[in-house]
Parts: sequence; C-alpha cells; structure tokens
Amino acid sequence: MKKKLCLLVFSLIIIGITPLPSLAADLPNVVNINSIELQKQMDRLNEIKSIDTKTLSRHQRKELRHEIRSIQKAQSTGNGGIYLSVGAIIIIVLLLILIL
Repeated sequence: MKKKLCLLVFSLIIIGITPLPSLAADLPNVVNINSIELQKQMDRLNEIKSIDTKTLSRHQRKELRHEIRSIQKAQSTGNGGIYLSVGAIIIIVLLLILIL
C-alpha cells in the first residue's frame, strides 16, 4: 500500500512538472489587445496627474479620484484568472489522495 501511494505521488509530481504544448498562435492577439488598453489607461492616468487640481471644483476633483480608482482597479485585476500557488496545489493533491 505504501509503495502504491509513493508511486502515485511521484507520478502526479512528474505529470505536474512536464511541459504541455500551448497554443502560441492565439496569445499575441490577446496580449496586443490588453497592452493597447493598458497603454490607453496609463496615458489617461498621466493626463490626470498633469492636470492642476487647484483650478478644478470639488465635484470635478471627486470625479477624477473615482476615475483614478476605477482605472487602478481595472489594472490590478489583470486577466481575471485564478492563480494557485505551488503550496496550494500540493495541499489539494494531498487532500484528494486522502479522500480517495
């Protein structure tokens, strides 16, 4: 039983380490779209930073702050994917082994 468990864990580690083929032909289009949007957002942030806020009314400054926050949130979310650390993956694998 112990040998089977060790063999199973070893095989899962090997499967996780081996590289998988990717669809590299589709990725540059997505990256270009994201980089264009990111560049527009960065240009807008630089434009807002160059504005003299002392000449603006209170309402306009508030709108600019909200716009800055929304741009920063959009940039921080990235692709919206789920990121798992190596430790989390190991814990999930161990839990699956214990359950099954």
